[in-house]
This record gives sequence, C-alpha cells and structure tokens, in this order.
Amino acid sequence: MLTPEEKQESKKPLFDYEQDEDVSPLEFYEEGTKLALVLDGDSKHVKEITSVLEELTYKTVAPLSIRETMGKLLFHHFDLIMLSDGFDGLSLEESPVINYLNSLSMSVRRRIFLALLSKRFKTMDLLKAFGLSANLVINPDDLVNLSLVLKKGISDNEKFYKTFMDTLKEAGKD
Repeated sequence: MLTPEEKQESKKPLFDYEQDEDVSPLEFYEEGTKLALVLDGDSKHVKEITSVLEELTYKTVAPLSIRETMGKLLFHHFDLIMLSDGFDGLSLEESPVINYLNSLSMSVRRRIFLALLSKRFKTMDLLKAFGLSANLVINPDDLVNLSLVLKKGISDNEKFYKTFMDTLKEAGKD
C-alpha cells in the first residue's frame, strides 16, 4: 500500500517547467539552421543517425534523458525529431515527447517531421505512422538505409504540404 507521499510522488510529471531548474535553455543556433533532435538510448544508433542527419545538413542535438529533452523542446524549434521506442525507459505510448507534440497547435506541429523508431514497425508503414501522429516509422534494423528512407519521407511530406504552405505564404500567414 502506498503512503500519501508516495502517491503524490507517483503523480508528479516527468518534467515540470515551473519546477525544473536544471534545464539549460541558453544554446544559440545560427538563423536558418535545420535542427534535429535524436532521442535514442543506444549510442551506436545515435552515432549512425547523427552521421546521416549531418549529411542531410541538420545540426543534431542528442539529449540523454526525457527531462533534458523537454527542456530543449521548450526553447528550440526542431525541424526533425527521431524518437526511439524505449528512450529513457519509456514506450512510445508513455512518451512525454509525443504528448507534448500532440498538444502543439497544428501550425507549429506540421513544421516538425517526426520519425519513430521501433522493432514493432515495418519501415515506412504509413498507416502505422498516421495512427501514431508521426510522419514516418522506421525499424532500427533498417538504419543502414536511413539516408534513403529519410530523403523519401521528407520529400513526400514536403510535396504533401507544398500547396498548403504556398497558400499560407500568399495569405501572409506563414
């Protein structure tokens, strides 16, 4: 049986903007820099992913925990986020990152390309990606083809939103 203090502790969110002081928001990036957030607990995967993203001209940020990740998300716009199932011990369904992204306004969210990595997925399963509010799903076994997969996924996403984004620009609402 849990004590009242233990119950209260278990209800505390993993990240609380008001309370967490160990977040370091003072990182500056040159204007126009494409930022990518890589959230994977496997350092080998992070190295592979970072290498591919640098080829695609992204500046990569790879926090080690959910707390650090949430701090970065609050202070920076990331063009691409790659979230691995099991990052910081949490499944995709439990991830505060996905909850945060799903709470963003559509005008902000549609500018973020979200790729989810999990052994449970077939790479480029668009129906699964749609069901998880992601742009792309990738099986980690296919990281050797990550460059091709990302180029195709990002290109398809840009084509899908092109007319809409052009219309927003014309209306002065971009």
